[in-house]
Amino acid sequence: MTRTRLTAEDVVDLQSDIFDLFRESPSWRKYIPVNPFGKPKWAHETKYYTMQEVPNGVWSIVEHNASPDLKPSTGYEATTQKYLQLVMAWQIHKNDLEISPNGRLKADSILQIAKRMDKQIELAMNSGVTVGTSIAVTGLLNASGVNTGTAGKGSDMDTCYTKIKELKNKLIEDAFNDKTKWFFIHDATIDGYLDLLHATHGLTAREKLISNKIIFPERIVQTANVTPDTSDALAAIVESDPQNFHCRELSNGIEVHPFLDGALDTDFMFKGFLEWVGTIVVPRPESVAVNSGIASA
Repeated sequence: MTRTRLTAEDVVDLQSDIFDLFRESPSWRKYIPVNPFGKPKWAHETKYYTMQEVPNGVWSIVEHNASPDLKPSTGYEATTQKYLQLVMAWQIHKNDLEISPNGRLKADSILQIAKRMDKQIELAMNSGVTVGTSIAVTGLLNASGVNTGTAGKGSDMDTCYTKIKELKNKLIEDAFNDKTKWFFIHDATIDGYLDLLHATHGLTAREKLISNKIIFPERIVQTANVTPDTSDALAAIVESDPQNFHCRELSNGIEVHPFLDGALDTDFMFKGFLEWVGTIVVPRPESVAVNSGIASA
């Protein structure tokens, strides 16, 4: 019998397939805490609070039976926080539905869309995104106030080591020195630089950075979803802590939704959309040290 409607169980199974696909969590979720203070309420935008510099008090002469002129400041300033929303449509022809032996709906095309979405989300979380033609939303690695390294050559063992050690020094200078929370994030070009061998000492930059406890093998994330400067490479060390930075996620990861309440459309397609809504919040940008201008020469 031809199916003419996706059941509620079908939709749940689709969502379960996506969670199964991401059982090994996407790389950005390894170092960016998600909803550490509870799930935020649905909103197009909301306010959170960042500490501002408290102004100096004003000296005055206090005479007998007189009062000073008080100008108190709370030290807080409200900031508008915009959420990013990413939506992609899906459709499955009724003849292409595959039912596995356990009765779960299989839809590989939807999973491929979810994979593509997660790459976009990771890039937005790391390096930001431009919405439309003019609304720029920054990410973790280019938020206002992050520590930035010195651009220059990095394509030999000594200079690659020095460029990454510089990031370590910047975190420690700002008292972000909990190395148990440090993550080293880099692109594929840096990965190649890390394996360059020192001609005299016989060590690679990777080996020297690990032995000197600057980077840690269990907390290294290589990803293509970062944005270096033109023709350059990117490396960053971040102290992962919800107080330093986190993602506020309004959706439950990438969610599956059907159109037409799951009914078969007139072109014999089941249709729907995938949706993700969230934002990166960076109250302590000094916990991030990044160099996006490490060049090959």
